[in-house]
Amino acid sequence: NTSLNTSTNSQSSLNLSVSSLDLGKDTMALAGQKCSNCRQRLNVVKHYQPQSGKGEKEVVSNSLVNIIMDEEDQRALQYKLTDFAVYDKIGDFGGHLVPIFAESLLSTGKKIYLSGKVLRLDSHEGDEGLQVADIGPITEWTNMTGMDGGQENIILGTSFGGNDVEYNLLKPCGEYLAMFQTTYRMVYMANRIIIKLIECNENGGFMEYSELLEFVDSLPPPVLYGQTLAPCDEEFLQLHSDFIVSQINSFEDAGDVEEDLTILGMPCIKHISDMAGVERAPRRRAPARREGMVGTTPQPESLVQAVTTPLVAELFESTFQKQMKLTAAKKTRVCTCKACQSNNCGRCERCREMVSFGGVEQDSTVVCLERQCLRRNDQEVVLGDEEEEEMKKGKGKKT
Repeated sequence: NTSLNTSTNSQSSLNLSVSSLDLGKDTMALAGQKCSNCRQRLNVVKHYQPQSGKGEKEVVSNSLVNIIMDEEDQRALQYKLTDFAVYDKIGDFGGHLVPIFAESLLSTGKKIYLSGKVLRLDSHEGDEGLQVADIGPITEWTNMTGMDGGQENIILGTSFGGNDVEYNLLKPCGEYLAMFQTTYRMVYMANRIIIKLIECNENGGFMEYSELLEFVDSLPPPVLYGQTLAPCDEEFLQLHSDFIVSQINSFEDAGDVEEDLTILGMPCIKHISDMAGVERAPRRRAPARREGMVGTTPQPESLVQAVTTPLVAELFESTFQKQMKLTAAKKTRVCTCKACQSNNCGRCERCREMVSFGGVEQDSTVVCLERQCLRRNDQEVVLGDEEEEEMKKGKGKKT
C-alpha cells in the first residue's frame, strides 16, 4: 500500500508538473501575441464589459445634458464625462481597456470607444447625467498643453451627424482607474515640462538634460481628485519620453508661425528624442514673402484675445473670474480682425517711423496703415501723404 501511495503521489506530481509546463507554454504564447485592434499583448490586456447605456444620438438631443446653443454655431458640442472607461470592442462581449494617447491607434483607424456618465458642461461631479456606452469611435484625444493650473484637462473627441463632439474627462470608473492614473501622471509631467521650457526660453536660456532631471525630481506628486499619485522621476520620464516629445511637437504646431518658440530645440529635448528613438518635427516655415518685401518684416509684440464660443467664454469668466486676467486683452490695440492679424507692410509712412524699419518710434506705438482695425470705431484712421493727396484730388474733381 505504501508503494502504491508513493506511486500515486509521484504520478500526481508528474501531472502537476506537466500542467504547469503547459500553462507556461500558453502564457509564453499569449505574450507573443497582440490584439489586432488595440495592439496590446494578450497576456496583459484587461477585459471590460460596459454597462448598458444610451448612444451618441441621445447625447446630442437630450435636454438634460445640452445647453441651448445658436443654431448657426458650428463649433464642437462639449460635455463632461465621469465614471468613464476607454476600450475597444471585440464582438458582442465587450473588449479591452485602452490607455489614452496610445501610440498610432487613432492615426491607423483603430476603433476605440467611451462609456460613462455624460454631464452638462456647467454641471459638477455629483449632478444628474446620462449613462452612455459605446460612444465613438474616438477621433481625437488631446489635453490643454502648457496650461498652468490645477486639474489636468484631458479631452476626447468624436464625430456624430457631421458635428464634432468633445468630452472633458472627470473621474474614471473603478476598472479604468489604474490605467488612467498613469495617463494622468504623463499629462501632468508633460505640461509642467512645457511650462518650464517656455519660461526658460523667455529668459533666453537653454535647459540641459541634467537640469531637466532635477526639475522633474523636484515636482510635487500629481493629485487626482484628492488622491495623491506616485511622483514623477527619471525612470518615468525615460519610459514616456516619446509622449513628452509628441506633446512638445503639438504645442509648437499650435502656435503662430511668428511666435519665437524654440523649446523643441532645447538640448534636453534633443537628448530624450534620441533616447526614445523619435524624431522632432521640423520647424514650421514662415509664410511666403509678398512681392516688393525684402527680408522678414519684424512684428511688434502684442497680445491677442483668445477666440472661443460665447458659451465657453461665459462659463470660464463666471467660474474662473479671479484667476483670469480679464483686462489683459482690453489694454492692447490688437484684436482678431483680418487687419490686426496681418503683418506690418514695411513700406508705408507709418512703418518707416518704426525702429524696425529705421525710424525712431517704438513699434508698439505706431500702427501700420494696412493694419487699421476693422472693428474699433474709436481708433483714429491715419492716412499717409499719398492717400491725403489722392483724397484732395478726388474732392477737387467733384466740385
